[in-house]
Amino acid sequence: MKVSVILPVYYVPEPELVRARYFFLRNGMPFEFAATASVSRGYLPVMPDGCFDFRAFKGKHDFDHLLPDAVRVPPGLQPEKAELLAGDLCNRALSLKGFGQIGYLPPRSKQEAGITVILQNRTTKEERRIPAVIRLLPQRRMRFVAAVDIALLADWLALQQTVDLFLEVKAGTLLKKLRLHADPHAKLGNYGRCGELSVTKYGNVSIIPAATEQRKRA
Repeated sequence: MKVSVILPVYYVPEPELVRARYFFLRNGMPFEFAATASVSRGYLPVMPDGCFDFRAFKGKHDFDHLLPDAVRVPPGLQPEKAELLAGDLCNRALSLKGFGQIGYLPPRSKQEAGITVILQNRTTKEERRIPAVIRLLPQRRMRFVAAVDIALLADWLALQQTVDLFLEVKAGTLLKKLRLHADPHAKLGNYGRCGELSVTKYGNVSIIPAATEQRKRA
């Protein structure tokens, strides 16, 4: 998924970044200033020396005066995150607590912020959405709590279909759908009979039908 975003200048204080921003806008390139080691989803990769990696644009755009030779990643620039700190699944509800962030574009007020929990059926890819209650934190994070009626999951789990959890994080005009990842010290509680809140081998959070979980233990 690629997202084309026009970042306000007050979020990009470095003159070289402003030049690079106009380079991407003029050439219609859907890239964002995010410190990441991956080129997936339109993000600029970062080199070991702490500079954005523009090598992919050399050659065709060598003579474009807006393309900088090197731009250092500003301190505090981070990729987005969706982390689960605690979760409980019982016969009545799914309860979640964690945080989400788009570090390079922090919301300045609650009106610019938002988090929605997305339940996605792994088999059909159907989605069901539940708005979360949020609180802005000074570290550019948004803490969230959400309670999901088990009725939203019961039919999928009865069909032995796994449910993957995502967050949709809003910061200003930017909207990101992120896979919910479990913090290494996340506390998970399972008290129901319909399924189990589980962490995949990649650290992502899913709900596994009860029969599937029983087969895994057998």
